[in-house]
Amino acid sequence: MTRIHKAVFATAIALTVGLSPSANAWHSQGHMMTAKVAWDQMTPGARCRAVALLKPHAADYGDQLTALDPARADEALFISAATWPDRIKQNKAYTDDGEEPTGAHAGDNVGFADTYMHKYWHFADNPVPANPKANLPPPINAGERIALFAKTLASNASDDLKGYDLVWLIHQVGDVHQPLHAATQLDPTFRGGKDDGGNAVALKWKPKTAWPDPTYYPAGKYLPDNLHSYWDGAPGDDNSALAEAANLGGSLPAADPSKAMVVNVQAWLDESHDLAGRYAYATPIKRDQKGPFYLTPTYAKRAVTTTRDQVALGGARLARLLNQTLTYSQPGCP
Repeated sequence: MTRIHKAVFATAIALTVGLSPSANAWHSQGHMMTAKVAWDQMTPGARCRAVALLKPHAADYGDQLTALDPARADEALFISAATWPDRIKQNKAYTDDGEEPTGAHAGDNVGFADTYMHKYWHFADNPVPANPKANLPPPINAGERIALFAKTLASNASDDLKGYDLVWLIHQVGDVHQPLHAATQLDPTFRGGKDDGGNAVALKWKPKTAWPDPTYYPAGKYLPDNLHSYWDGAPGDDNSALAEAANLGGSLPAADPSKAMVVNVQAWLDESHDLAGRYAYATPIKRDQKGPFYLTPTYAKRAVTTTRDQVALGGARLARLLNQTLTYSQPGCP
């Protein structure tokens, strides 16, 4: 997801390397978990068509194809592809066109010939508390892109364009289920007048031994220094490899079937925005303040539970979306 505040990868394709504190949301594990949930609920035909679209560019995002049993190579490709829109932000071949969709190419949809990072495609922030005068989010945003890319997948567009849109769609459905990809605080306290989905809210950490249950203490090699990054990594340890992420994603409790049936992207964003207001910007976080704040075990437990529920729900909705859109004829597929 976006908001690459201080993020550095050791290499552009090393998923097993830990992300820096303010990397992307979800962090790579959350995205892979979401993709795993979706894969398990996709129809054989949708899986086959998805893999056919992904394979031509497997060298770009298929670096962990041996992470699973060889018989699961297609699954590994699908899961690995989920992280690609974040990884291009560390790739010098791509142009950083900023966090706001103001450039001439912001709304392009041209396939893999596109060399812009499009960081603003990862989120659709609305103010917390709600403020209809804020004029957010801008017209080009994660929700608008999901609708466009889903329409492309169901069309007679070229396979190159469909493959590009599919990679982004796998990623973005995960993005919009991270509450702080749908919310931001607006206040002069923050530079530019907004906290960028919690990126400008600083955190500090007490010793892990001070927590009654270490299960909900960040498990990575770093302790997130801002609120956004904490929520990005709350579903699991971002230092894990694809196989570990797949195991964790596959073990999540199933999402509420009635919620999984919801296909309206704005409804997904509204849900995430509501969760951000209730749980992310909640005690001990103080509204319209930069911090730093010490998170409590109660806050952390709620965040982990909420984000894992959101991963399961996002994966179920992604599966439903792909089952509906990947229905075109594909040689060799059911």
